[in-house]
Formats: sequence, C-alpha cells, structure tokens
Amino acid sequence: MYAESCAPAIRPLLMTPGHGTRAAYQYDGCRCVDCRASEARYRQQLRAQHRAGTTPLGTVLSPVEAQRRIRQLKAEHVTEGEIARQLGLVHHAVRLSLDGITLRKLLKIRRLHRQVLRDGLTS
Repeated sequence: MYAESCAPAIRPLLMTPGHGTRAAYQYDGCRCVDCRASEARYRQQLRAQHRAGTTPLGTVLSPVEAQRRIRQLKAEHVTEGEIARQLGLVHHAVRLSLDGITLRKLLKIRRLHRQVLRDGLTS
C-alpha cells in the first residue's frame, strides 16, 4: 500500500491511514510528495482560519464555561438526564472532561442555556 519512502514509523493501533493523507504524514512519518502536499493543504487552511479569526468546531477548549452553565441549569431545576437528552448525548449523565470540551459541544450547551432561561424547558 505504501511506497518505499512511506515506511511506517509509528502507527496507533487500529489505524491504517491512506497514502497521500495527512494521517500518513503524521502517524506513519511518510514524507513522500503526496503526503507532504496533504499536510501543506491542511496548514494553509488552518492559517486562513486563524487569519479570519474563526475556530474549528472540533477545537478543544477549557470546560470552565460549560461547567458554569450546567450548574446554572441545575439551579433552574433541569435534571442531568434532561440536559443530556437536549444535547443529544447517549448517556443520561452529563460528564465533561477536565482536560477540555469541543467548541461544538460548548455551543450546544450555550444554546440550551439560552433557551431554558428565555422560555423555560420544553420537552
């Protein structure tokens, strides 16, 4: 699958990135032209996002704001199960990592918080 220049150096378990991808560049250490071009495209897009001041939805942020908003929702007598359901979580408990939270999840929590404070909880 890989050219001779694409000898895998370190590969996480169960991950087999395709040749010419950023994953092959990162995880397999492939430095062929296709993999380097893929990495360059990613970096170019990332620099453009930084210049525009936008944050990708998968970016990991501090969970402090989300935890504060969830505490406020609980003070409004909204159960953890209802919060989890409104956020589209499978489990009935809201568990936030202490390491961080994605921007996508934080935006969902903000939207729920605004909705509950404005209209009350509607099932």
